[in-house]
Amino acid sequence: MACLTLRESFRRRWPVRWPHAAAVVALCFGTVYGRYHYVVDAIAGLVLAVPLAAGAEWLQRRWDGEPKPDGDDG
Repeated sequence: MACLTLRESFRRRWPVRWPHAAAVVALCFGTVYGRYHYVVDAIAGLVLAVPLAAGAEWLQRRWDGEPKPDGDDG
């Protein structure tokens, strides 16, 4: 979730994007250092953020009834 919110802060050019990025990196290190997760869990979170964000955008476009970028409504 932290990676998804970070992606949105960079996409929308919010002024808080760089402190947000530092907080997300610290969160990733902190969860591993505190032994709440393994390193592979943090890597998997980063890898899964990309397709989940794309899927969320697709669902939002479908929900809002906006046409696809190629102009096809189907």
